[in-house]
Amino acid sequence: MRVPTSKSADPAINSAHTSLDSPSRFQRLSQVISTIYNDYKVAVHRNNCHRIKKLVNKECNSVSQFLIKISLSGNNLSGINLQHANLASLPLSRVNLSHAKLQHADLNHSKLTNALLTAVNLTKANLYRANLHDADLHGADLRGVNLHGANLYGANLRGVNLTEVNLFKVDLREADLSGANLTKVKLYGAKLEGTSFRGANLAKVNLLGIDLKKVDLREWISEKRISIPRPYVG
Repeated sequence: MRVPTSKSADPAINSAHTSLDSPSRFQRLSQVISTIYNDYKVAVHRNNCHRIKKLVNKECNSVSQFLIKISLSGNNLSGINLQHANLASLPLSRVNLSHAKLQHADLNHSKLTNALLTAVNLTKANLYRANLHDADLHGADLRGVNLHGANLYGANLRGVNLTEVNLFKVDLREADLSGANLTKVKLYGAKLEGTSFRGANLAKVNLLGIDLKKVDLREWISEKRISIPRPYVG
């Protein structure tokens, strides 16, 4: 059923003030989405992303319901506030979330392949088994993030802050960690073939369980900036 077009979607966005449990609020969300699709005859593209930003910033607690109803892949949502949002298992390939606020967000099992996440704040976010293949996280704040089992193959992690993060079984093959802060990071079971650590801070990094034959750490070993775990000495 076509949503009446006599009214703009913007009033619906600006008037969403009822309780989160109210059916009318979710109906308004659905109405705005339907209006975008029916009035413009297109999927959500950059020309109406400002509407999405306004809506999601007001509807953060129900953002998962909103996002499930639209395809986010490839859209520009830079700078959006999604703190504490439930985004688990959502298709977010190629989405632009640069400079977004994603503190404490739940992104477990989400698909973020080729996503633009530059300078994003992901502190304390849950990225358990998330797929970030070839994602761009240049300058992102990843302190306290859960990356257990995540796929970061080929990801751009230049200058990211991973202080004290547990990278257990994370796939970092061909990833670029140049200039990253890896102080006290645990790399147990991580895949590091072809990973670049040029200029990275590896102070007190835990290398237990790493096949050092496949990782080029000569720069740090020669300068005694890291120590080889006892099982690998000799």
